[in-house]
Amino acid sequence: MKKIVVKSRTVIAESDQESLLWGGFQIPLIRYANGALIVKFMGRKDAVETYGKEDLDHIYISRDYGKNWEKGCLDAWRKAATLLPNGDRIDFVQRKNIVGSFDLPPAKKMAFGSKDVFVYPIDELKGIVSGLEKSFTVTRLRRGEEEPQEEICTVNWKDMPVNFYPREDGSFFTQISSCANDVKIDKNGVLWFPVYAEAPLSKHESATSRYYSVHLLRSDDLGHSWDYVSSVYYDPACNVPDAYSVEGFNEATLEILENGDFLMIMRSGSLHPLRQDGRPIPKMFSVRSSDEGKTWSKPQVFFDYGIHPHSLKTEDGTILLISGRPGVYLMTCDDPEGKTWSPITELVSVPESDVMTKYFEYTCSNADLCICDNGRIFATYSAFDPTKQPPVKSIVVSEIGIEDAE
Repeated sequence: MKKIVVKSRTVIAESDQESLLWGGFQIPLIRYANGALIVKFMGRKDAVETYGKEDLDHIYISRDYGKNWEKGCLDAWRKAATLLPNGDRIDFVQRKNIVGSFDLPPAKKMAFGSKDVFVYPIDELKGIVSGLEKSFTVTRLRRGEEEPQEEICTVNWKDMPVNFYPREDGSFFTQISSCANDVKIDKNGVLWFPVYAEAPLSKHESATSRYYSVHLLRSDDLGHSWDYVSSVYYDPACNVPDAYSVEGFNEATLEILENGDFLMIMRSGSLHPLRQDGRPIPKMFSVRSSDEGKTWSKPQVFFDYGIHPHSLKTEDGTILLISGRPGVYLMTCDDPEGKTWSPITELVSVPESDVMTKYFEYTCSNADLCICDNGRIFATYSAFDPTKQPPVKSIVVSEIGIEDAE
């Protein structure tokens, strides 16, 4: 069994905004490439209206393994994107909302948790909504080139859904989401990408249609095109009855184990800031596949709560997982079957007395990990400095060590 050691903790940016709920700075992500650590985070409200406006995000760069940080640009973030076997790097771009007035057919069903957001199959809207396609937008930095180029990647998915938001100030569409660009690459160079969206519309009469589902995509051509593989549908029986703010399965991280099996860890809900009624908290779940994601095991509780799970694998095969809410947590697994995990290490700890009512005064709970080419591991997350009044929201980067337990 391995143990986690926090080697350093550096504040790279502080928000000057009012500390309302999660505060001004939130949802940090971290990458490493070409000798530089790069952190991107939101300095704005997290809302669907902001999708496609990544130029509003803050970028910070460190060229000395996290000791000193300076402001960077989105171009640097793109150049540190997922490295492919051929030396290209691809980064998934938030699709710009398609805004306008539309004469649409009746929707098959409403989106999760909403009375005024509707789900359509993309095929049904072709010829009605210009620009709505089964595709991803990515930037691709080709090996040996200096500037990333935007690319449209087709998606072969029969029931690929899209959400429609009718608004008086301009109706718009948003497409599928992912968790921190969490693409994994197997030993054959195949790319695997878990995304989340509404349950397929063919299931609109079943209980699963009221929740998000995780969907697995694969690419055999280095991300130029993608094929739908399978879905993990949420079953209301997974969580205890009357759990608060159950969303279904979303935000998923995927690991490919030594024997080729897939392990996927998924969020199922959220500890909401207004939760004060004593109902149980939704769990985080895991599923397994022994046939490259074609079929999945029955979902099992992985952790008592949590959002935004993200995992990485070290050179010796150890899996490191970060997740959050109410605090920020790390776990390791050196079991080749991915079944035995270490106790949690808390990067941000929330006292039990504050978990139900004001955990958001400690962190936004979204966190991320990266590994450098020399094996050093870094985590980023948000944390409030309670010594300042009002408390100041910070983006933090910590170096993480994994050592043999005594």
